[in-house]
Amino acid sequence: MIRAVGRQTGWAWIWQRGTALFLAVGLLIHFWALHYVKLFDAARNIPAESRWVGARFLESPVFWTLFDGLLLATALYHGLGGVYGIVQDYNPSKKAKAIWTWSLWGLAMLLFAVGLSLLPRFVAFATGA
Repeated sequence: MIRAVGRQTGWAWIWQRGTALFLAVGLLIHFWALHYVKLFDAARNIPAESRWVGARFLESPVFWTLFDGLLLATALYHGLGGVYGIVQDYNPSKKAKAIWTWSLWGLAMLLFAVGLSLLPRFVAFATGA
């Protein structure tokens, strides 16, 4: 049974730790695959770093879009969930709690939409398409 820990529910605590673990592993995969594999791929001769990252992305665009989207959603949940936890520590009124909740959800949706919309634009810019 999940019990409350402080002002957060037990599920929020578990999700916060789970997203931290995914972010740690996901960021290592992201940086390794998109920035450091180049060091071991001598067959490619793409001079600019951004063009190389764009070309690497185009090798598996569906996978990298899903992976980067999940990484972005996880980072937003983890970061804004932390902000929400801090707000909860100050025991806000119901009205203030509702304002914070809706504001953080709105910010998360806006940042997620902007992040996903920039991904294809980056690839088009990086590859010269």
